[in-house]
Amino acid sequence: MSQISVATAVSAQDVARIKDSGLFDEEWYVRTYPDVAILNMDPVEHYLWLGARLNRDPSPHFSTSGYFEANPDVRDAGANPLAHYAKNGQREGRKIAPRRRAADPAAWRQGVIDVIEDAPSVLLCAHEVNPQMFGGERSFIDMLDALAQMKLNVYVAVPREGNPDYIDLLRQKSCGLYSFPYYQWTKNRGPDETSIEDFIHIIEQRNIALVYCNTIVLVDPLIAARRAGRLTAIHARELIDHDEHLCDRMGMDAAGIIKRILHQTDYVIANSAATQKLFAHSRRSFHVPNVAKVDSLDMPNVVGEHVVFGIVSSNIPKKGIADFVEVARRAEELVPNARFRVIGPENAYVEELKEAGLPGNLEFAGYADSPAEAMAQLNVVMALSHFAESFGRTVAEAQAARRPVIGYRWGAVPELIDDGQTGFLVGYKDVEAVVARVNTLCKDPGLIATMGTAGREKIIRQFSPVVLRNNLRHALSAILAEDVPLRDDETRRLTIIVPVYNAPEAVERCLTSVLAKTDLTRDRVLMINDGSSNELVQPLLDRFARHPGFHLLVNLQNMGYTRTINRGIRWAEGDDILLLNSDTIVHDGWIDGMRKVAFGTPKAGTVTAMGDNSGSFSFPVANIVNAKPDDMSHDEWAKRIIAFTQVSEPIDVPTGNGFCLYIRRDLMDHIGLFDEETFPRGYGEENDFCMRTMKAGWKNFITPHAYVFHQRTASFGGEKDGLIKTAMEIVHQRYPDYARRVKSAFGSGRMKALRALSAKAFEGAPVPTQPAWHNAPVGEPTDRPGYRAGPEKRFLSLNKMVIDWHTIRGQAPQRDPDLVSIIVCVFNQYSLTNKCLNALARHCGRAKVEFIMVNNGSDEETSGLLDSWAERDGRVTVIHNFDNLNFSLGNNIGFAASQGARVIFLNNDTEVKAGWMEPLLAPLADPEVKGTQPKLLYPDGRLQCMGVVFSGKTPLGYPIYVDEAADSPLVTQNRRFRAITGACFVTDRLRPPALL
Repeated sequence: MSQISVATAVSAQDVARIKDSGLFDEEWYVRTYPDVAILNMDPVEHYLWLGARLNRDPSPHFSTSGYFEANPDVRDAGANPLAHYAKNGQREGRKIAPRRRAADPAAWRQGVIDVIEDAPSVLLCAHEVNPQMFGGERSFIDMLDALAQMKLNVYVAVPREGNPDYIDLLRQKSCGLYSFPYYQWTKNRGPDETSIEDFIHIIEQRNIALVYCNTIVLVDPLIAARRAGRLTAIHARELIDHDEHLCDRMGMDAAGIIKRILHQTDYVIANSAATQKLFAHSRRSFHVPNVAKVDSLDMPNVVGEHVVFGIVSSNIPKKGIADFVEVARRAEELVPNARFRVIGPENAYVEELKEAGLPGNLEFAGYADSPAEAMAQLNVVMALSHFAESFGRTVAEAQAARRPVIGYRWGAVPELIDDGQTGFLVGYKDVEAVVARVNTLCKDPGLIATMGTAGREKIIRQFSPVVLRNNLRHALSAILAEDVPLRDDETRRLTIIVPVYNAPEAVERCLTSVLAKTDLTRDRVLMINDGSSNELVQPLLDRFARHPGFHLLVNLQNMGYTRTINRGIRWAEGDDILLLNSDTIVHDGWIDGMRKVAFGTPKAGTVTAMGDNSGSFSFPVANIVNAKPDDMSHDEWAKRIIAFTQVSEPIDVPTGNGFCLYIRRDLMDHIGLFDEETFPRGYGEENDFCMRTMKAGWKNFITPHAYVFHQRTASFGGEKDGLIKTAMEIVHQRYPDYARRVKSAFGSGRMKALRALSAKAFEGAPVPTQPAWHNAPVGEPTDRPGYRAGPEKRFLSLNKMVIDWHTIRGQAPQRDPDLVSIIVCVFNQYSLTNKCLNALARHCGRAKVEFIMVNNGSDEETSGLLDSWAERDGRVTVIHNFDNLNFSLGNNIGFAASQGARVIFLNNDTEVKAGWMEPLLAPLADPEVKGTQPKLLYPDGRLQCMGVVFSGKTPLGYPIYVDEAADSPLVTQNRRFRAITGACFVTDRLRPPALL
């Protein structure tokens, strides 16, 4: 590979001086910044030329930005920090940099969770550590519990170590913990460069891909990540538009806070629907609700002589303690069998309330060490906060413990309480209404048990830890732009359950194929003879049971399909389950095709294979037999179909099909087994199970990577129609929206596309081949082992999230055929941008055009220029990006906003000339032309670019005919090139770009 030289840009004396200083670690520099290797540059020259301007460090022992902070005169002079130190700074006694506290061994606590070399690393930042654990600490642990189950390396940062037990708990659940002082965002405190340097050190040392702040009040970690080009996310736990205290603390109104958050971070993860609503317009938010530890709160609610009402809080005024005291005071005579208890720490406010006098039916019980300890003292819980709770953890914990809740209809509390079902909602500060609900429950204590049961079911379904994990995994997979599997997915065993009732010939074909096509050193097969009357069945199963990995259960009498599979699921204990009809034939790789979706798709609870004869799951045509050609084996035919369908995403549907149905164990732990009482014989049981799956926040998918052959109804014979009719009547009664969901899913465009792909196998189309780059990892090539983290990951993630590519492709035919969209990506350069716009305004003639100006985080002067152009020229639209999202993503965002059938991408440092547009658009009439560019000229008329060519010595292309005269014979005719410049690039609606 040829080496790039920048001899004219750097001083040979500086290069030699730095190399002699001992402060530049070339190996570390290349390893830390892998783009240097692809340029094949001398690392010191790169640092002098570009690295310092990017705030890159020359070694772990010298901080570029830290030297500037300690020596602002060097920064003001525009000198390279290390060159200055090596030449003058050391002799002058200058400080190298502020000491990185995070690099101090005393700041590090080794974690218990093993590091996975090829997995992304996440830095989870806490904002506080209190001597006692309150909601903030418990929420942080919930997050860490969920993250620790994923194939991620999770590191933790805390601002201090004020609670040894809590710190040790964090260490137990992470790969390691850093403790050093950093501060929260307030109106009186700006970014702290020392803290930023600490976070940059961690990001580089641990190869952090995502910096995740557990609250909106942290800023320094986000700035550090942005400087390092890494992804960022914050967990929003505040209802900003209802929190005057927060607005006062930040020194701005709610709209200003929201705008600043969206500017500082790439993504927002909201703890409630109410919180997410504040950020939903950005297309960069996710809903990941807080949870309650349902297992530790599975407790009875015994009502004695008195009904005990309670409030559990930190006992500060905004928690509504005074309202609770007033409720007790008014209920003292009206509801004599009601007692009231405050659970929380003693403090000055509590003493103030006591001194003012308390009713005789109320007591302050002190702090409880755990939610379970608090709930054990109460029958009913109240949520009377004066500020808008963004979630209401205590409300969820109370319902998980079978305690009904009386709460204000305020903040996100209504998301948790089903009024009249799991508790009561009353108007904000309506104390009289609270007293009335107290009276209702005391007159009819049976309501407490009824509401308690309903409340626990709601929390298990919507707010249990597995829901948090699934929603967070879905969010992180989108943020990281790759599937985030669970750590135990690779080792989780699968039990294939084959229920058998008669039909020995079909059973033998099925089991023979399973034996041949399944890795029985990892997985196992459970055959269950459900009281078969055919005397050939039992000897057949006995024969297969002698194979390693095959197991056999026998029902002495016919128990029915649903009871039989439930028996098998219980026998399999912690395994995932694959239900397989005994009249199927499987193919090579069938389990991998099921696992690919079950493990690789967030929220996947069940996965159904495509089939040849499986009703709605038959492909390519539903509800018929899609016959295999006689001259091809089952393996060959399945492989051919999957070669076409594998490019499809999994299709989510409201129901699976038990002919070949993969079920995750954690789904069954969440929602239970099949309903064997209602659907004992089969049919309807999987529909009911899958609808329960969806209501619990999981999804059911069809995999495009497995195709299983199915005889159908070999066991049930003529009973099928009656079984289906009865079962589906029950399903429709339980789930009134079932029919609508089925019609929508199986008639969707995605389903039609999958059927069309599978049909190609029947139509004799050639088997597609994947291009060599298809599965290539994102990022610059590097010899460094492990996961690639860097700016390219961030831009790829945002490209997928902020742009709805699916809709854009679908709407391509509707683009205006007469409109030309001109997209200009802008980052600063006020004067050049103004010249560019002036030229466009003068030289587009009478063409129907629109100018999409993408402001890529420019300075105020340039941003103002763009807005002024939009005000006076109706053809100009300005998009203000929250950050410099680089040239490619900026142009993609501009393309997403454009309406024209023909699109021109133009640099903001170009000036078009009269008559420029038509010759540029004309070649697009040839369908083989993917795009065109003009002759790009320097101001003096010499050629800058007439196409891009490749030498084979480097992956980077370079412009051809540079410095030739504009009228040179080499550049006077149209030429075809493998690539053209993005400085002025034209395409049309039929060839939408994917620039990033």
